[in-house]
Amino acid sequence: MPPRKRTLPKENKLEDVSRTLDMLINAARNNFQSFVSFLHPQGRSKYILSRLHVFLASMVDDMVSGKRGRFQCVSVSPQHGKSQILSVRAVAWILGSQPGVYVAITGFSHDLLVGFVADIQTIMETWQYKQAFPGVEPIFGFDRQDELRLTNGSSLVAKTVGRKLTGRPVDWLFIDDAHAGRAEAESKADREKIKRWFFADCLSRLTPDGKVVAV
Repeated sequence: MPPRKRTLPKENKLEDVSRTLDMLINAARNNFQSFVSFLHPQGRSKYILSRLHVFLASMVDDMVSGKRGRFQCVSVSPQHGKSQILSVRAVAWILGSQPGVYVAITGFSHDLLVGFVADIQTIMETWQYKQAFPGVEPIFGFDRQDELRLTNGSSLVAKTVGRKLTGRPVDWLFIDDAHAGRAEAESKADREKIKRWFFADCLSRLTPDGKVVAV
């Protein structure tokens, strides 16, 4: 007769599941790539992580650890999910993992930026986010679609390109599509205007260790 399969008691199985979940939560709290995988378990999520997503997630982790420089630029053709991984998921993770951080998102479209802020709030409402960052949530009653203040002291502001980043110094700046389209990007006058804004209003607002991601 074949040997009987040994089965673990139910209590042991629950302990193993609990330990595994704790490991996943701790990894998601301290590593952005792990956070994205925790948020979107592959095979069970419609959000499929491509090699590009994994690379961009590792880029953010390397910026945090100092393995990469403070200034990074990403140039990828449209509809590859670069904004969702960087300007939404990375921002959500940074706001939770770095208490007291101040993040600014900029771009040519105010409506698009407001949509990013709404997407970030949606992520913060997931059970995965609440497990990774317990107690971190927006302070409601602060009625602005382009700003968030969180219970851990972190803040987010969304400004269209050209507007001044007033207030406290910026720890992370995400510039997502500074130009509305190819015509603006190829216009020397428009490019010079964006450059002046970046050097005069953006860099001057960064903290000494401030980081910039241009998409």
